[in-house]
Amino acid sequence: MVVYFLKRKSMQLLKIIILLFLFLLLLAFIVPATCPDNGDVRRSLTCTLLKDVSSTLELFKEENGVYPSTQEGLKVLVANPDIKEYPNYPAKPYYKKMPIDPWRNEIIYLQKGDGFTLLSYASDRKVGGEGWDKDILYPICEKE
Repeated sequence: MVVYFLKRKSMQLLKIIILLFLFLLLLAFIVPATCPDNGDVRRSLTCTLLKDVSSTLELFKEENGVYPSTQEGLKVLVANPDIKEYPNYPAKPYYKKMPIDPWRNEIIYLQKGDGFTLLSYASDRKVGGEGWDKDILYPICEKE
């Protein structure tokens, strides 16, 4: 009698575990489909990142007299490429590693005369795009 009772209870527990597993599996498919995409959040974070990199580039220019060239890019913020060209470069670099956007793309830096443009290719990782795939440019993103 006791053995029958224990088998019956264990079968009920097994049914509950299976139902719970199926419920969680169903939930795993429904929740991502109903939640809004975080594209707007990523775009906002990218603009904030571009503003930060812009401020760092302004500090670089203040200390070294010029912006880095397009060829040097943002790598100059991680390590001094030429101690003769940048004698006022700080002992510690501006960044420990290259800044990347929320889609894990490197930030594109283009020096233009006495200014610069920062660019993120966003989620599609290509030039151009529309909607959430649209490239994010600094200083334009500051005005959006």
